[in-house]
This record gives sequence, C-alpha cells and structure tokens, in this order.
Amino acid sequence: MHGNAHRLDSALLGKIELSRFLTLPLKAYCRFVAQIESSPGFRMLAYHVKWLSIDGALCRDLATEAAPASLQLGEVRRENGDLRFVYDCDAFTREYRFDEPRLEQLHPNRTLAATLSRLRLINSRNRLTHGVIRTLLEIQAGFLTSGDPLSMAPLSLAAMSELLASRGALPMVPDEGRLSRLVRGLSFRSLDGKHYPLRTLFPSRRQLHCHRLDALIKVEKGLLLAGRMGHC
Repeated sequence: MHGNAHRLDSALLGKIELSRFLTLPLKAYCRFVAQIESSPGFRMLAYHVKWLSIDGALCRDLATEAAPASLQLGEVRRENGDLRFVYDCDAFTREYRFDEPRLEQLHPNRTLAATLSRLRLINSRNRLTHGVIRTLLEIQAGFLTSGDPLSMAPLSLAAMSELLASRGALPMVPDEGRLSRLVRGLSFRSLDGKHYPLRTLFPSRRQLHCHRLDALIKVEKGLLLAGRMGHC
C-alpha cells in the first residue's frame, strides 16, 4: 500500500514539475538547457545519452545570420513555396536519446537521477512545442501567408489537444491545460517581420466574427468617404 502511494506521489510530482516547466520564459529556458549540458551530471552521462535535433526542426544559424533583436520562439519562413518555422535558439530543438540498457548498469545517485529527469523534461517541452508549431503551420497557413486575420481558421486549445493526441507522437498527454501553459508566453515573427503572440493562432469563432465585422465597417467607411454610399 505504501509503495503504491509513493509511486502515485512520484507520478503526481512529475506532472506538477512538467506543468511548471512549460511556463518557463524563453531566456530562462535557454539558460536552463545550457546549464544542464555543462553540468557534472551531463558529463557523467556522456556515453549514455545522445543529443540531437527533433526530426524536422530547423534552427537559426547564428554563424551566418544576425541574432534577432529580441528572443522569440522563432519565425515563419517560406522555402520553395512551403512554410517553414525556424527556431531562434537550438535549445528549442534539442532532443536527447537515451541508451536505456546502459543507463540501467549505472550506479544510481541523486545527481544522475536529477539530470535524467531534467533531460526528459526538455524532451517533453520541445516535442510538445514542435508538435504545436507543425500543426499550426498546417491549419493557419492562410493567415501565416497573407497576414489577413480573415483567413484564419477557428482553433481552440481543446481541438489542438485532440489533434496532437490523435497523431500519437508525444511522450505525454497533450491536454488543454498543458497547452495553455506552454503557449501563454510564446511569440513568433511572421513572414513580414511582425511579432505575434502564439495565442493569436488560436482564435475563437467569436473573435473571427469580430474581425469580419471590423473589415466590413472599414469597407463602408471607405465607400462613404469616396461618396459612393449614401448616409442613412
């Protein structure tokens, strides 16, 4: 009984830790990843962990490109007619692969356990982020290409959660609460260089209705000013 309770407590603590980790600001997150990769625990795992980039994730080449004026998640680009997302920092694309059989042979200690836990958190956040970005590039391609709010599709966090879950490629349940914590502090640059909160790409039907109403009012004002529409 006590053993089961301890496992439940550990699982609950892990969920709480992940929830907090998803809200970490971008600059703090970059520092966190750099600190982990320069830590004694990471050096101890050198032959047991490979660090790569998530499949399909692109990162800005700081050797050939000027650093952005302000750190954001990244920017939308067009390459060969397709939309691509390029991350500002390679910490956002990091994925660690573990040699589980060799890890089991290591003598367990707190340093190793803490390091492995943090590396798995990085994996979880980055894979969830990239899953969200890839899906947004598909669903909101019209807006990301044109910049016209009227071309956006309605999209809720609940709908995004269902889409990600149906693809089955994530190490955690992409529930609405986790998605909300993740996207809350993220922003990106569009094709024309404008900055948008990532939350912009999750408009409700009511918000889209307001965009259409605003557009209609602007058209009517233009017609009135041009003398092409009579006053009521």
